[in-house]
Amino acid sequence: MPRRKQVLGTDETYHVLNRGVASLPIFNTDKDYRRFIQLTSYYIFIDSTLSYSSFRDLEVKQQSEYMEKLKKESRRAIDIYAFCLMPNHIHFLVRQIIDGGITLAFSKIQNAYAKYINLKNRRAGPLFQSRFKAKI
Repeated sequence: MPRRKQVLGTDETYHVLNRGVASLPIFNTDKDYRRFIQLTSYYIFIDSTLSYSSFRDLEVKQQSEYMEKLKKESRRAIDIYAFCLMPNHIHFLVRQIIDGGITLAFSKIQNAYAKYINLKNRRAGPLFQSRFKAKI
């Protein structure tokens, strides 16, 4: 995909949104919604050295310790003020904390979620219609 023309300002607040390709559902079960929220909670941190799937392979105690370490020692890319997950689209109200933070966080979140859905449903191709949109 081409580079984003819009420059997202640090310490600015944005309405971030995206929807499924052809407006098709991106969430089909409660588990799908939970996975997206878990990915969001994980990928707001920029210093994580593990992919989310590797993180999920850890024992529960190790996961808890790893998340506590991230919360104490890692920088966040974004602050999330509010969000709404609809069957075929997402809305977030976020503040960008570091330069490129929104792009970094949402590209990781959306890519990881698309891989999850594609593996789960034995499908291929994009899940989201386009890059996310961000309005100040």
